[in-house]
Amino acid sequence: MLIEAFGPDRAVGMATILSGQSDPDGRINVRSLGMTYLGEFAGAGSPRVAAAPAALNQAGIPATAAEDITAALEAGALPVGAEAGLPLTWFPLEKTASAHDAVESGATGKVLIRVADDLI
Repeated sequence: MLIEAFGPDRAVGMATILSGQSDPDGRINVRSLGMTYLGEFAGAGSPRVAAAPAALNQAGIPATAAEDITAALEAGALPVGAEAGLPLTWFPLEKTASAHDAVESGATGKVLIRVADDLI
């Protein structure tokens, strides 16, 4: 989807476990800094993927380059689901408001929005 919209030279894959919370006073606070993985969709490394983790690490965000971001996800680089202690709740794109309500109500785990039927 990103490649179709922006072209392969302008899209990089990224997977992260990073969470935040909106406080009543409007501040956003980071609650969990997990690892962030970046990689080219077609596999192989690139200068831009090599540079991105360095910039994120400098900002205090743990990150690393993945030779193949798709393979990293399939290999379980980011364990999710009830068995990993991080249950997932999916909402279709047209139910984005319901996803927001779930987050505001303190849903346990990750609330995700499916933007296309052919994506994980």
